[in-house]
Amino acid sequence: MGPTIRTTPVLVAVCLWQQISAMTEHCQSQGVQLLQQSLELRMHASLDRHVEDAELEFDMFGLKLQEEPGPIPPIAFAKIHKTGSNTLNNIFHRMRERRNLSCFLPQDRAHLGYPGAFPGDDNVLASGEPSHQFDMIINHAMFNELLYRAYMKPAPFFTTILREPVAMQISSFNYFFRGSLGDWETYLRSLETGETPHLYKNHQAQILGWYNAVHNTTAYDSNTAAVDGFIQ
Repeated sequence: MGPTIRTTPVLVAVCLWQQISAMTEHCQSQGVQLLQQSLELRMHASLDRHVEDAELEFDMFGLKLQEEPGPIPPIAFAKIHKTGSNTLNNIFHRMRERRNLSCFLPQDRAHLGYPGAFPGDDNVLASGEPSHQFDMIINHAMFNELLYRAYMKPAPFFTTILREPVAMQISSFNYFFRGSLGDWETYLRSLETGETPHLYKNHQAQILGWYNAVHNTTAYDSNTAAVDGFIQ
C-alpha cells in the first residue's frame, strides 16, 4: 500500500492559488488585470468548497473535526501583495469566524494605514488606542512589531509569506502596472529612477519594515551587515 497523502484546507487553497498564478503569469494581453481579478474571484468562490472537501478527508483518515474547534494563539500576519496572501487571509478569517475571535478590521476593508504607518489614523479612531484587544491582525499594513504586539492579545504567533523576488515582480507588473507603465523594460527602469523606489523595488522588505528602519532609502540594500542586523 502506497503512502497516504493527507490534504488540508491550507494545502488545497495554496495549490489552487499556484495554478491560477501560473495561468496569469503567462497572459500578455492588455486585459491581463481584469483576467486575474476574475480568476481570483473564482478562486475565492471555490475556496469554501475546497475547505469542505478537505474537512471530509480529515474524517476519512480518522482525524475527526471537533464540534468546538480547539484554541489557537493570536495571529499576526504580515500580508504582502502578490505572494498568495489573499488566500491565507481568507483562511484566517474562516478560523476567526469559527472561533468567534476579534480582528483589527480596516475601515476601508483592505488597509491598516498602508502604504503609510500602521495602523492609520482612521483605524485608530474606529478601534481605539492599543490595549492588547485583538486576536488577529491580518490585513495589509506596514509591519511594526511593537505596535502589532500592543494591539494583539498576549503571546501572538507572527507569520508571513515570501515569494521568489523575480516571480513577484513579474506578477506585480502584470497585475498593477501593465498599461500604465508600458513594457517590462520601462517598468524595470521605473524601479531604479522613480521618486519612491523603496515602495516597489523590494516590496517584501518594505512591508516587513526594512525601509522604515533605514529612513526610506535604497542605499543600504547591498549592505550585508545592515541587512543582517535588521533580520536579527
